[in-house]
Amino acid sequence: MKKIIIALPALLLWSSTLDAQQRAQIGLKGGVNFSYLHTHDAADMSMLAGFNNGFFVRMPLVRRWSFQPEMYYITKGADITYNSPVADGTARYKFSYIEMPVMLVAHITPRFNIQAGPYIAFLLDSEVKNQSDVYLFNYREHIQTSDFNRLDAGIVLGLGFDIGAFGIGTRYSHGLIKTGKERDLSGKMYRFPDAGNSSVITYISYSFSQRRKPAIAD
Repeated sequence: MKKIIIALPALLLWSSTLDAQQRAQIGLKGGVNFSYLHTHDAADMSMLAGFNNGFFVRMPLVRRWSFQPEMYYITKGADITYNSPVADGTARYKFSYIEMPVMLVAHITPRFNIQAGPYIAFLLDSEVKNQSDVYLFNYREHIQTSDFNRLDAGIVLGLGFDIGAFGIGTRYSHGLIKTGKERDLSGKMYRFPDAGNSSVITYISYSFSQRRKPAIAD
């Protein structure tokens, strides 16, 4: 009898997990993003356009709530203008990441949803270019991929709209880790850039396992 009592919760959990797996949606997504680097050290800053593409899995939890892990390739960066005793001129930073958000999705209606969650990202490559005359610091010569933090993490907030197997949405992501590593420059410690990633992301998605209704568990 004790064994039955102990096994019953595990059986119920397994059954609910199996049911959720049967109703999970797997799909592809991609779009355009506009990124910048939030910093207080810049005299001026301009956003850069980039792109994102990858896949997602949406798994229902309880009524009107679902869990959505994702993985995609995304480009980020910005043009930053410096005017300080250490560096001057404009540098263009470009970053390529593999990003993995874990979203909690609230289905306000069968078609409209709100999304929020954390993300973690891994830097694949970077490029820094001089966009203007440089007198004190040559960004291209002095900054390499090894000078940036390989790990990024932050929060994501967004809105989505589902139309059958297709979906559209927009998000804002805010990085909580500085992109540049601390380094010694003329006896002082600096970061280039002393900034975190931020992006406005738009996307279109397609679900291969779309059911007649969105993945909202009863």
